Amino acid sequence: MTGIARSVEMFNQAFRLAWPHLTQSDLSRPNISRLLSESIQRRLNVGETEVVKIAADALAEIKEPI
Repeated sequence: MTGIARSVEMFNQAFRLAWPHLTQSDLSRPNISRLLSESIQRRLNVGETEVVKIAADALAEIKEPI
């Protein structure tokens, strides 16, 4: 798999893993999907490769109090 294809696949896997763990109050926040997407992308950009860790860290980040 090429680098780009691998990154896309890891992004998709992390997003699919994280999404069901959002609570109803998380889902009521504006742009929650964008926030999750950006958080996952930041982790991929710094070279993280463990999909479960990426998803868990992204969830922890977006669930932090504002």
